[in-house]
Amino acid sequence: MAAVQFKLDAFEGPLDLLLHLIDDAKVDIFDIPIQEITRQYLVFLENAQELELEVASEFLVMAATLLFIKSQMILPKPPVLETDDEFGFDYEDPRAKLVQKLIEYRQFRAIADYLRARESFWQFHLTKEPEDLSPYRMITELPLEIPRMHAGELQRAYIRLTRKTKVRQVVHTIQRDEVTVRDRMDDIERELGHFEGKILLSQLLTVWRDRIYVITTFLAILELMKMRKVKVHQHTPYGDLIVTKREEAEQSNA
Repeated sequence: MAAVQFKLDAFEGPLDLLLHLIDDAKVDIFDIPIQEITRQYLVFLENAQELELEVASEFLVMAATLLFIKSQMILPKPPVLETDDEFGFDYEDPRAKLVQKLIEYRQFRAIADYLRARESFWQFHLTKEPEDLSPYRMITELPLEIPRMHAGELQRAYIRLTRKTKVRQVVHTIQRDEVTVRDRMDDIERELGHFEGKILLSQLLTVWRDRIYVITTFLAILELMKMRKVKVHQHTPYGDLIVTKREEAEQSNA
């Protein structure tokens, strides 16, 4: 049978090669058939030389170690020495130290495989330690033009308008005009220009179309407030909201 050729760069060292040979032969690591494993190891080195591959020195050292162990296994075992307490000296297996190294190497290789798998998993994840973001909270530190007023006021104003306005029941199908938030933002800025930069919310909704139109109007106001182009306030609680255009100086300092 032709000898199997191995690639030297497939093994990280002589212990890696030995574990491969042992696993491939399906033998017990605590009872290594040293003669067969040594023969396969030497075949590996011979094939590597035929392929003109550079063999690292540690592979040659391991070959010498295997040959030494093989010679020790061939020699007859020393006689058991009797002592006064009738206990004999245990015979030390020449393979014991090599087996211990192989067991330790297998453990470290398993750990390395686990860490490599974790690295492969986490290389597609980015993490960042939490930090203090208070220096970036500039908008919340600016003086508000609406004392004690929040988004709930806009919600309540919307509910009041929907209760006061009677929507005409549709008895036939018509084509509805689609109105975008961008369109309503342009309309509001245009209306502010006509009313000298100040207009009531109810005036913006004098032409009632449908609920989508009202919602789009509220979203447009919120977007303009976010862009700091307008400011909203009211004189009395639950009163009509007043939308006021910001001056250019206010916008640039915002």
